[in-house]
Amino acid sequence: MGNNRINWIDNIRGCGILLVLFGHTLLTNNAHNIIYGFHMPLFFFLSGLVCDEKKYDWKQFFKSRFNSLVIPYLVFYIITWLYWLFFERNFRSFNIEWWQPLLGMLYGARWHGLMVHNVILWFLPCLFVTELLFFLISRISSKWKQLILVSVLACCGFCFKMNLPWGLNIACVALQFFWLGNIFRMFFVHGLCERCASDEVKVNNSPTTKNAVGFISLALIVVYIVLSVYLNNNVNMGVNVFGNVCIFELLSYLGIIGLSLLFWSFIKGEIKILGWLGQNTLVIFAFHQPILRIVKFLGNKVLPAFPVETSIWYALLADITVILCVIPLIWFHNKCFVKVLNKLHIA
Repeated sequence: MGNNRINWIDNIRGCGILLVLFGHTLLTNNAHNIIYGFHMPLFFFLSGLVCDEKKYDWKQFFKSRFNSLVIPYLVFYIITWLYWLFFERNFRSFNIEWWQPLLGMLYGARWHGLMVHNVILWFLPCLFVTELLFFLISRISSKWKQLILVSVLACCGFCFKMNLPWGLNIACVALQFFWLGNIFRMFFVHGLCERCASDEVKVNNSPTTKNAVGFISLALIVVYIVLSVYLNNNVNMGVNVFGNVCIFELLSYLGIIGLSLLFWSFIKGEIKILGWLGQNTLVIFAFHQPILRIVKFLGNKVLPAFPVETSIWYALLADITVILCVIPLIWFHNKCFVKVLNKLHIA
């Protein structure tokens, strides 16, 4: 994507990372069902939305995705493993040896607790595999044939009950969301790359259409929340748990389409805090869990029985603290790490 930013995509990505934070902080049953029902499919959808695979051949695409996903995965994994090894491991009991997380890094998926120091990192190798699968399928000229293959792979992914290396089975399920995002790219994303400003869709210039789409999106979100609570479908994509597959599919698409339409039509302008979060999702994603554990530990020291897992206000306070703590890491990543990668012709 380079430096071409789209405000509403940054906004929704920022909203998504807030859902990730809340999902790891507020652990009530209703919060879990509402957040986990669609927040990870949303990230796969957004990745497909900004993927312009047509300008690459296979070698270029593989190198681009390896540099953007696998190298950060390895760097973030080793950094957080070293923190766990020399610091956190001395304060919390773990049922694994010091070297076992290194096997988890090679396996690239949550398996037998080998990613216990930073489980969220499963997403990066899984997204890498998802994008490679998508690139291969995108070479098929017929969209209908693509849809059939994507559906078959999703069914195969649902059938595997253990996490395969690099989340291959989860990637097969995630591929449908990535593929759909890329299909919607032609409708949602205009004015980028080779497209000129005059090619933009004018639908948002009509107040009537804007209000109608906004109303539909809000209705979809309300329906999603009600059904998530009522159906109580237990989902955790990172460990290959989807509950009732039909309910998972229904709720995932309701949440994705509702939130995407809301931001695309109604909240299209820049929202600075969400935009900033969206632009720095990768670093927040990689470091928030170790920092959150520190915040919870200190919170329990100051306030015994720190109710961060059951109180939305304490959870919000904890998540704000995590974001503030990760700001120096974001600065270092953007000012130093990215420059080093650029010099090495990696970024």
